[in-house]
Amino acid sequence: MMNLQSPELAADAARVMPWTTTEELAQLLSLINDHMRHAHETARL
Repeated sequence: MMNLQSPELAADAARVMPWTTTEELAQLLSLINDHMRHAHETARL
């Protein structure tokens, strides 16, 4: 899991994905986390 608290990693992410802002990246990670949590809960049923 990426640690967005690290300026170096944030800079790396910005280099790899120059079209995204840090805020957009955070929203994307949040969306992925929500999706994974939901998928995990569904898999246990």
